[in-house]
Amino acid sequence: MSERQEHIGTHSDSQEESRQLAYQLFAKGKYEEAIQLYRKALDLSQQEIQKAEISLELGWLFYEVSRLTEAQTLAQNALLLLSKQPQNLESWLGQGSAHALLAHCLSCTDLTASAESARTGLEVLEHVMIESSRREQLAAAYGFAARIHTLLGDTAKTVALCEKWLQRELGEREHLEWMIVLAEALRCEERYQEAERAIEDALQYVGTDKEYKEADKRVRQRLTLERGLIQRLSNRFANAIETFRHMLVEVEADPVLCNDPNIWGTVWWNLAIALFETSDYEGAATAFKKALALHPHDEPYYHKILQSLGDCYLGMKVYGKAKECYEKVIASGLSWDAEKLNACAGVAKVLYKSGMYAQAASAFETVLPDCRNDGPNYYNFLLWLGGCYEGMRNIDKARDIYEKVANATCVWDTDKISAQEALMRLSFSGGSQDFH
Repeated sequence: MSERQEHIGTHSDSQEESRQLAYQLFAKGKYEEAIQLYRKALDLSQQEIQKAEISLELGWLFYEVSRLTEAQTLAQNALLLLSKQPQNLESWLGQGSAHALLAHCLSCTDLTASAESARTGLEVLEHVMIESSRREQLAAAYGFAARIHTLLGDTAKTVALCEKWLQRELGEREHLEWMIVLAEALRCEERYQEAERAIEDALQYVGTDKEYKEADKRVRQRLTLERGLIQRLSNRFANAIETFRHMLVEVEADPVLCNDPNIWGTVWWNLAIALFETSDYEGAATAFKKALALHPHDEPYYHKILQSLGDCYLGMKVYGKAKECYEKVIASGLSWDAEKLNACAGVAKVLYKSGMYAQAASAFETVLPDCRNDGPNYYNFLLWLGGCYEGMRNIDKARDIYEKVANATCVWDTDKISAQEALMRLSFSGGSQDFH
């Protein structure tokens, strides 16, 4: 323990000093020391507004290290404390931070409640951004608002906020933080080249200050993950696979990062997707199983991963295991409706691949009414249904379906090509069971 920390630990009137040092330690990635000091500051605080502010700082720290239950409790406690305060800029900023934190925590368990909290947070933060003239308040309000917009999928607004704030004179750490947020938003906007430039800009400030060595480990991993995501989403699968595998090696070698299941789960999941896109179904299945083990059963993403594992088994022609994965998703009370729908389609595909065309057709016809008929998934399932009828030698019905897919505007290019090829096949051979 440093002399400064010893002083704090032995003086009962050092609440603000404890808080300031905790904030510095948090920024430098020394999380356990920061947690201890924040807890001490919380115990020493006398005013409810101070308790709320410290609760939120500690809550965001817990969120950073994936301790979401503790972060959510602190956010809720802060909101309760702030509800008793006069409605002013200080209180609005606290409420905005609390709602932002709560929304991020709930995004893993309750998307509706998460969105509601996020929108409430934006409303109060808007007051601060319009009425405050204090730079510190504005920086915090812009930052929380940017994170909320990203969470809600309004990433064009995130980009606008980032670009506006980056026009100011910023210190290196503040510039780095904003470039990270900007890179993520640009990636979500599919502005991949700009996102990669933002990553390169941010990396210039990583590792330049030894005091931030621990924090920069997480920053570097976050930026590397962003790069891997961009590579995967822009169909540079070989580069993405290399990036994610390199991340796994680095995370395993780091004594702090190796104990963070959130980082492990995210990297394994993205590696699995990239491997699947290259038709390496066996490698993807191994990676999806690793990701699945790192996500709790009650987390929404668990069933998305389980469904993807089923898709791997389908590609590997291990139809029994594929069907088992899909049926678990369908039977779960925690999976989303869209996941259940895709899993039902997965079962239909298993039936088709097993040569049970009539049963597969019936299954697809059950799924299709629940799909939006102006979306690509609808036409993909319709294409499979055409294959079922082709397999049943009902050529006229198969042809009608293929023509509908071939003439659709909202359809994936690969499905349109498959439908066109199927029509050519029917015109020359009168149909074949070798559709997929």
